[in-house]
Amino acid sequence: VRKVIIGAREAKPNTIFLNREFVDLNDGDCGLAVLSKGLPEYQVIDEDNKIALTLFRSVGWVAKEINSRIGDAGPLIYTPGAQCLREMSFEYAVYPHEGDVHKGNVCRESDLFNSAVIKLSTDRHEGVLDKEKSFFSLTDESNSFKVTSCKRSEDGKSVIIRGYNSSETWIDVELESFFRIQRAFLTDLHE
Repeated sequence: VRKVIIGAREAKPNTIFLNREFVDLNDGDCGLAVLSKGLPEYQVIDEDNKIALTLFRSVGWVAKEINSRIGDAGPLIYTPGAQCLREMSFEYAVYPHEGDVHKGNVCRESDLFNSAVIKLSTDRHEGVLDKEKSFFSLTDESNSFKVTSCKRSEDGKSVIIRGYNSSETWIDVELESFFRIQRAFLTDLHE
């Protein structure tokens, strides 16, 4: 019991952090991003500034020492099936760039890497379409806006586009659409 209580209260400094789609190291002039799909976890190994990306998690024993704790986290339980001993595949990309994360357009590249192409089929219509069309596009000067969702509204009458500013400064975002925009509203998650 003492090991569990001490382990839960006296944490080691955590060196593993969460990410969302990419990790970037840069000095303002140049940088290197690792774009990832899957577990959102990474570590930067200080000695050489190496990026360690978590590909999967597995354990042989539940409650053995965990990186972020001193002592055990509970009763030791042998879990050989949790070692994930099987063939697996992972998707990630290495993206060297100029400047910081914004100048290097890292958010945009991670969006392209992590987003599946949306395609629509329809019946035949008169007219000619361009070979490439986008349902919508969002742009900003610093490449800082990150789209997180594009969905039909709950009432089915509108399209909701969600996102956030990944920079620390105010940005203006411009929205363009293949379709005519009749009205636009700022809304919250409750719509």
